Order: sequence, then structure tokens, then C-alpha cells
Amino acid sequence: MATLSLVTASLNPGKNLDDLATLLENQTSKQFEWVVADGGSTDGSIQRLAARQLPFARILHIRDFGIYDAMNQAIKATKTTHYVVFGSDDRPDPKMVENYLAALQGEVDVVAACVREGGVLVKPGSGRSWLRAQRAYIAHHSLGVAIRTQLHEQHGYYSRKFPIAADQLFIKRVFSSPKVKCVNADFIAGDYGVEGTSSQDALGAYCEIFRIQLQTEPKIARQYALFIYRLVRHYFRSHK
Repeated sequence: MATLSLVTASLNPGKNLDDLATLLENQTSKQFEWVVADGGSTDGSIQRLAARQLPFARILHIRDFGIYDAMNQAIKATKTTHYVVFGSDDRPDPKMVENYLAALQGEVDVVAACVREGGVLVKPGSGRSWLRAQRAYIAHHSLGVAIRTQLHEQHGYYSRKFPIAADQLFIKRVFSSPKVKCVNADFIAGDYGVEGTSSQDALGAYCEIFRIQLQTEPKIARQYALFIYRLVRHYFRSHK
């Protein structure tokens, strides 16, 4: 039987963490644990969360080397078969946990759900990996995918070499295995927040994704062409 952890890395998340806690408290299914890996918040958010004494919440007070190191520590502390990553500004649908658990039947490794991003519905499994990287398999790493925890034993944890896009490398490693069993679900997991580094630092994200694509895709010239195109597009968009 599949069990589910929700994982959040936090550092001074402010009211976002309070709002997320309320949304998780109102989930239609309470069959989950929420592991919050906090890197030393000083804004009172962790104290407020602890004061709520939510039975499903567990706070880890850690020293980390960035968001992915915090995620790794939280994942290693989980006690479940699968996990879903959350940013504190993500907003899950009330039936998200219920829907993930319903989809995690049998020997499923990954459940990829739909996600709203900026009001636009993003579905999993669209496009080719040389063009869309992990978006060829999942709608979004944060909020939009339940991952079997044991997959990290086969494919490693999130790499410190990519502080913005380490999830891209891990997801592509997972889907490079012909044995991975993925279910593309039609439910909407919720709304992806746009306050994180990958959204705010688009240029940095492009650079890291380019490096990951060079490692994981065979046609290098194609990746250079795409990278140059994205840089030019970014320039004109940012100088309008």
C-alpha cells in the first residue's frame, strides 16, 4: 500500500507557510505526513507552525547548502513510499492528497498530475525531452509529481551542482530507465507558486537547464541552438 509524504524546504517563508498549513489541514484525506526542512528561519513562520501542533506536520531544523540539499535531508527523513515536493507558496487543491493516493495503486513509481501555473493549465507528458527537458514527462516538479522514495537509491539525490534546476537532472535520470512505471493523471494538483528562484531567476534557470541537457541529450548542437534562442528571447522580453 502506497503512503505519502509532502516535503517543503523553507527559509523565511512568511505568511506563505501559514497559508499552506491551512490548505493541508483542509485536505479531504489526512493520510499523509508533512516534513518541513527549515534552514534557520527568523521571521516567526516556523514558530507559528509549531504552535499549531498539526498532527501531520514534522519540522526539521537543519543546516543546508541550498534548497535541494534541504529537500534531500527531508526526503531521507520521510517514512513513506512516495513523496511530493512543495514550495511554501504552492497552493494544493483540497483533494490533492486523496487523488495522489488513489493513483498510487500497484507498483507505480511516479504519478504526474496537472498543475495550474500563472492561471494556465499544464498537463504532464507533452513534447520531447530534447526540447522540453523534464516537462516532456511531468507538468512540474513542485506540486505536480509523486515520486517513489526508493528511486533515489537508484538515481541519486538532487545534485548540489545545480542550485536552481537539480530536479531537471533527477527527473530525466528517472525517465531514462525503461523500467520506470509512470501514471499520467488527469486531476489538478493545485497552483504552482511563482515566488521561487527558478521563476525569479529565469536566466540562471536557462543556464542550468542547458548544462543538464548537454549531459542528458545526444545532439549537442541542437542544445546550443536552443540555448541561444532562449537567451535572445529572454533579452527582448526583459527589454520591452
